[in-house]
Amino acid sequence: MNSSMILPILSSSVLAALITAIVSKQIQDKSNKLKYVTEERQKWRKELREAAVELRRIGKNEKWDGFKTVAEAKTFFRSD
Repeated sequence: MNSSMILPILSSSVLAALITAIVSKQIQDKSNKLKYVTEERQKWRKELREAAVELRRIGKNEKWDGFKTVAEAKTFFRSD
């Protein structure tokens, strides 16, 4: 094999490696974002379930006729 054939082969190999690296990075980034969103939704659902249980407890133990304002509901559901 002479040197005139090595350069194109080497160039195409480097180009293929770069394209593979870029595509792999994009796939990994998308996967990480999906994992993050899924975890956040899971936390949100857990908090929502806990809030629903608390509302049910309040409704059973006390005379409670609901929230009178949106601000009151926001205050109840706010986690500090």
